[in-house]
Amino acid sequence: MLQRLATRGKTSGRDDDQEDRAKRRIEAFKNSAAKNLLKQLSKNPIYKIDCTASIEEVQTKFRSCVEKCLGEGRKEPKD
Repeated sequence: MLQRLATRGKTSGRDDDQEDRAKRRIEAFKNSAAKNLLKQLSKNPIYKIDCTASIEEVQTKFRSCVEKCLGEGRKEPKD
């Protein structure tokens, strides 16, 4: 990603595409994303689904995850 930003910085004229600033931006994003993920994990489970499986397998696993969430007292979203 740093290489892509450095290349873009040559033509974009953006000061924040310089390598040192790009590294800080990436680090800030990682820290922010990690905090948000941990916050969400404390409230709601996160389920991993292997989406390289067949459509039927993915659909079955997805439905199972939704049922687990709804079974934990969560309500379906209203339209």
